[in-house]
Amino acid sequence: PAACQEGTMELPCEGTRADGTPTATPSQMEATPREKRRIDEPTTSKRAVSRTTQAHSVLIHGSVDTAAAALLSEGTSAVLVPRLLKNGCDFSDYVASCPGWPDDEDRHPLEASWDRIAIIDFEAASAGCSLGAAIGYGRGLPPRNSEVRASASDALLEVTRPLPEALAAVVRHDAADILCALQRHTGRRQFLVRLEFVVGDTCPKWHSDNNISRSLVTYAGPGTVCAHEFGVTRGDTGVVEDVSESAAVHAGTGDFLLMKGGKWPGNSGRGTAHHAPPIGAVGVCKPRQFRLLLKVDELEPG
Repeated sequence: PAACQEGTMELPCEGTRADGTPTATPSQMEATPREKRRIDEPTTSKRAVSRTTQAHSVLIHGSVDTAAAALLSEGTSAVLVPRLLKNGCDFSDYVASCPGWPDDEDRHPLEASWDRIAIIDFEAASAGCSLGAAIGYGRGLPPRNSEVRASASDALLEVTRPLPEALAAVVRHDAADILCALQRHTGRRQFLVRLEFVVGDTCPKWHSDNNISRSLVTYAGPGTVCAHEFGVTRGDTGVVEDVSESAAVHAGTGDFLLMKGGKWPGNSGRGTAHHAPPIGAVGVCKPRQFRLLLKVDELEPG
């Protein structure tokens, strides 16, 4: 898209829920009772107090833009935006077909995942979020300082090139929403966009990332699990040692999940505790359990 404003882009796959009601956009969606139950924080107990002095919570919001704004709150560790993928956006059939991706000839057969990456740089963009003015670079794109530059839109096209166009358009739409929301509210100018295809267990243990923030959307397979901070036990350096399952928050397929990392200002290594859901080892994992994810990381100026 040439410009990134709320409400200017529509998902290409239309549909309804199982009960026949129209599928809402993230900005129209409110939490259902099930969603509220899965993220509500229980009353603090003595045991919870002993675990941490920072009771940061996982919040729920109705749009990516308000989620990015809420992430700035000191008491927020992560924000979940529930979203149902619309009819016709069947990523599960795509991953179950075991598709080949371009440029993966060097991939070892026992590797659990492979990906496509681009850097999106807003340094040349004016105030506000304009993907048309931002540039992109990475594999298959001109170098960062090349006289011929690729636009951010071109970079997203390159990242999603292996996907059928109907699915690729959904991922590009979501990436643009995340990029613009984060750039608008955090002021960051550089982001890493990654499309990841997962065919076996990756990061199944509770941990935190040493980045500024990471935003995720799982399009196929089970979603990422994160935790309210009240249930997290950490070492002196902030490393995650244990997590109470009562504090776990399960993102669903299609949901947006925005998480603070250890380099988030003031976090001092205490990024949001999370883990990838177990799906089985490479070669054992069934194709219907394969995962396809979009990841957007905030980067430090380079």
